[in-house]
Amino acid sequence: MAQVDYDSLAGILRLAEAGNALNTFAVEVLTYHAALELEVDAVLKKLLPFAEKITEGRGRLGFQHKVSVLGAAWLGKPASADKLTVALIRFNDLRNAVAHNDGKQVRACMEGLRKACRSIDKDLPADASILALSQAICAYMGDENLAKMLKLLEILDEIVNVRMPKALGGKK
Repeated sequence: MAQVDYDSLAGILRLAEAGNALNTFAVEVLTYHAALELEVDAVLKKLLPFAEKITEGRGRLGFQHKVSVLGAAWLGKPASADKLTVALIRFNDLRNAVAHNDGKQVRACMEGLRKACRSIDKDLPADASILALSQAICAYMGDENLAKMLKLLEILDEIVNVRMPKALGGKK
């Protein structure tokens, strides 16, 4: 139909082949980006009286615009909003690089995201995973840092899985 001698059958076969070797990193980035967008929506709903006008339906803003609104409506310190919006924008940059399959840009964006996330959580390792980076951003929006939350979970794990079984005559 395009009148350019494009072999659509070969294209369909290439698509099928691509589906046989899914890029798990790309899936992670896209999954956590979508999940973070829902978390941004949740915070916007706390900040704005009629947030649904920008988070739902035909008037729904894109990720970048939501991040800008989040930064503008932030009730905390302006510097905190700046750190958060930079981290979210870096995540969006990574998502775009992954979506366009630009390996060199993906590496640069990943480093930029890690740097931005370490500015909001100093305890993040230099090689933090996409999940850890997403969690750090989410935790930052909620007034607690990821390290404190993980320490609390570690303490609870010790109580529930080690101390309680011992106290009740278990073998741990």
